[in-house]
Amino acid sequence: MKKKRFFSRYTALVIVMLMIFSFMGYRLSDIQIVNADYYMDRSNNQAVRQISLAAPRGKIIDKNNVVLADDKQSYNLVYMETNEGKENFFDTFQEVFRILDSSVRKNSDGTESRDQLLDELELKVNPYRFEFNSSANDTETKKTLELLFKRNRGLNDVVRQRLYKNKTEAELTETEKAKVSEELLKITPEEVFDYLVVKYDLWKMLNLGEEESAELFAKRRKGEITDKDITKMVLDKFPPELVRKYLVVKDAIYLQNFSSYKPVTIAANIDKQSAFLFEQVKNNLPGIDISLLPIRTYPYGQLGSNFIGYISKISAASKEKYEERGYDVSTDYIGTAGLESAFEDRLRGSKGGTTVRINKEGRQTEELFSLEPYPGQNMILTIDSKLQSIAERALQDKMTELQTTNRLHREGSGIMDTGNATRGAAVVIDVNTGGVIAMASLPGYDPNLFSTPGRMTPELSAQFFSPDLENFGKQYIQRMGLDKYGTTIDKLFPVDSMDNSKAVRKDESNIYPKPFTNYATYPVPPGSTFKPLTSVAVLEEGIVTPESRIKDLVHFSLPGGTQTWACSSAYGHGLVDIRTALEKSCNYFFYQSGYDLYKKEGLDCLAKYAWKFGLGTDPNSNAKQSTGLEISEGFGNVYSNAYNKNQWAFYSKIYIAQKLNAGSYTAGTNATVRYTPLDISTNKKDSDELAAAKEALKSKVVQYIQGDYDMNNSFSIYMKMKNDLIPLFKNIINAMPEDQKGKYKKDDPQNMAEAISTYVTFDMITQITTPGNILNASIGQGMDNFTPVQLANYIATLVNGGNRYSVHLVDKFEDADGKVVEELKPQIVDKINLKKSTVDTIKQGMSLVTDEDGTAGKTFVNFPIPTGGKTGSATFKENGVQEAVGRTSYGVYVGFAPYDKPEIAVCVVIFDAGHGGYVADVARAIYEGYFRDQLKQDPKFVPNFSYTLNP
Repeated sequence: MKKKRFFSRYTALVIVMLMIFSFMGYRLSDIQIVNADYYMDRSNNQAVRQISLAAPRGKIIDKNNVVLADDKQSYNLVYMETNEGKENFFDTFQEVFRILDSSVRKNSDGTESRDQLLDELELKVNPYRFEFNSSANDTETKKTLELLFKRNRGLNDVVRQRLYKNKTEAELTETEKAKVSEELLKITPEEVFDYLVVKYDLWKMLNLGEEESAELFAKRRKGEITDKDITKMVLDKFPPELVRKYLVVKDAIYLQNFSSYKPVTIAANIDKQSAFLFEQVKNNLPGIDISLLPIRTYPYGQLGSNFIGYISKISAASKEKYEERGYDVSTDYIGTAGLESAFEDRLRGSKGGTTVRINKEGRQTEELFSLEPYPGQNMILTIDSKLQSIAERALQDKMTELQTTNRLHREGSGIMDTGNATRGAAVVIDVNTGGVIAMASLPGYDPNLFSTPGRMTPELSAQFFSPDLENFGKQYIQRMGLDKYGTTIDKLFPVDSMDNSKAVRKDESNIYPKPFTNYATYPVPPGSTFKPLTSVAVLEEGIVTPESRIKDLVHFSLPGGTQTWACSSAYGHGLVDIRTALEKSCNYFFYQSGYDLYKKEGLDCLAKYAWKFGLGTDPNSNAKQSTGLEISEGFGNVYSNAYNKNQWAFYSKIYIAQKLNAGSYTAGTNATVRYTPLDISTNKKDSDELAAAKEALKSKVVQYIQGDYDMNNSFSIYMKMKNDLIPLFKNIINAMPEDQKGKYKKDDPQNMAEAISTYVTFDMITQITTPGNILNASIGQGMDNFTPVQLANYIATLVNGGNRYSVHLVDKFEDADGKVVEELKPQIVDKINLKKSTVDTIKQGMSLVTDEDGTAGKTFVNFPIPTGGKTGSATFKENGVQEAVGRTSYGVYVGFAPYDKPEIAVCVVIFDAGHGGYVADVARAIYEGYFRDQLKQDPKFVPNFSYTLNP
């Protein structure tokens, strides 16, 4: 008989289990009772995070040490999402919204303001719509931004799974990706709102129980209810504006999760009292905290906004570009325009960082490591902010006067209306360095709206980026009295596309004032301000001498021609020399001398001189189209044969298509050529063969337009071109679908070739080669277009004797301690060997312009400091078109001072001002400001303009 065993394997297992549970019990009692406080504190402080610290941007400072852009510390209300914060989200933000809404305070100007939720969500309600902050207002840009918005929130995955269930994004073909984008654009703003309400769990506002919540989403999975149904349940209980507030916060949290750990900004630049209040109550608001951050500020508002620019959040379209450069795309601001953009790398500074321990409420409890940020470099400008202020206010005063009290002007037998003088520019350049002392452009904008979070309201955003041209147009037609011309909204602002059933209109006649357009760098026709350049050419080439005189016969015509070019005076100016021609702005003198110059030097006779003065560049050279300005600029060109050919070649595709679509062509008194209408426009549905055949035809036409030809043998040009085009037309017809070929007749290719070769040879090429182009160019009309900066620099080059400087705004860079990092020296880009007699003669003529009998005499009579100038009036459009859209001639004035030893050159342009003499007052105000110390010494001088500079 076996002995009974008292220590079995079962007994051993029981003993081991007892030991384990005893140890667990001991540890639990140690954690929860003996050392409860220690472990509670440790659990509350277990998370370690790294937080980046923004660096202050460098200052932008004028030449007199006036700060134009700076950083200041601001109070920001931030939210750090934690588990406790998620559980109390709606209660927390209900209180946050209440405090923000009650933060009403009186401003120094008597108005009231309050701290606001930082709202950067482009999806709006009442009505549902998207509002994107983009200066590009075209349909394609809006579509791109809408696609980015939807993709960033996962809607592309929803669409992809619906269309191509088993494919990842990487597996989609280009065609399939295009289909996804097409379907994304079909999703309405209201449907996006419904989707986000569910995605961000805003249905939890309903306080449903667990069973109700589970039942709700079971029905959603089965398709028994939709996102719209769930959103309706929410909106039945809460107003859409409140729901959207929660959506704004949830969306910011969601987007922040794609970047490194950091809190979400709920309200930026809040009042100090509000910040203290939140500090007092934040322990009851899980995740809420107050932080100090640098914020960009522009003390003088819109002063110089056209060249200073502004900073703004990184757009979705630029996300990848800036991520690669080390930016945090969710929070960082970048220079978006002007100098802020051009010198982003110098201004931005170096970020710092800190390593901290945070508790379960998302608040910092301990700083483990810290690296201080380093400020960006300070930028010292050539700008005189006082003179800048004078230029802007004088420009605005003159525009207001032309729109109101001095609006109607007699012009010949008619009345000129300057009621749309709403845009303008004034530029002042140091003639001995090329430094810009002032550069005004109106209308402007306040860059603080972009740098201060929350300042860009939906109303301002719409005004800047999506102006209501239809409403503006109705008021404009009434104000300008355009009913008498039969002008309608559709003629004034034709419909470009439809956006959510709303017409998107385009401003073809450039009527609407655009704050983001820098009119100082916007090309405009110079009118008679180009005549000093023509004077340079004819004097230097010996066409005329300083004492030569030409009899003004009022009407000039080319030998054998019937077209006439009229003088500025209906009665003529009699015998005039070049000085008087400048004083009286005698067109006839410049027609005759310009034509004589053409006979000697050909069609580029004026261009080769204009290029030296920076008025355009040779199209056949590699010269950079720039004045040297550090910021983005437009750049105008003078008439030249090559430039003219390029322009005709560019537009020929449109003109040729119109002729072929018409089905017939009549050249002068010749018989009409008829053919079956042909569409040669680009069409995505065309086969590769048809597309290539169309392009071959267009390229052949361009080849003839841009070629070298002798118009004495025009018939041979016509015949050769006709023979070249016939097979090309045949190729187009043969490449067409079978159902379209049948409508074309056998003789169509020959008739089409005859029509187009006739049109190109005897119309287009004739216009290209006529010396009439030189007559127009000699008085600043026709193709001549230049920016105010170009015009000011050309005058500076002329009066300093021929040194063309690179135009610049920046003088030097300094580090945060004031040490010079780089000083930018003036650069001469061209030395023009002008005869002293040429410069002296033209200066004398320009001086006469400002005398009592000159075209600017009323402005400068009795002005103590001798100056020189030239007025210009440049037509917007001929044949009554400009009057029908409420436009009239540009008013342009260029000048320099003082006369003997010029220091500054000035250009003033006001759109629709009618005449350069009407805008010369702005130049006088600038002179008064620049020479203010000298003028103070003259007890008899009474200034027309006072100056102050207040933040």
